[in-house]
Amino acid sequence: MTLQQKGLHKYVRHPLYFGTLLFIWGLFVIFPFLNNLIACVVITGYTLIGIELEEKKLQMEFGDEYDEYAKRVPKLIPRL
Repeated sequence: MTLQQKGLHKYVRHPLYFGTLLFIWGLFVIFPFLNNLIACVVITGYTLIGIELEEKKLQMEFGDEYDEYAKRVPKLIPRL
């Protein structure tokens, strides 16, 4: 297995999680209801915990290569 560093992975280490969070928080901006806010907070928390667990797994699998990649590319929010 190889470490993907091209495409969206060149800008952010977890593009699917970033897209998911962007989508759910965008829905909250459009529909600012309490139940949507609760859902956004819960999904965001769950996602952040999942990212930490996935980061540990990826570091164990790819070692130094992943460490260098993590130094260059932000975890969740792309740099402009």
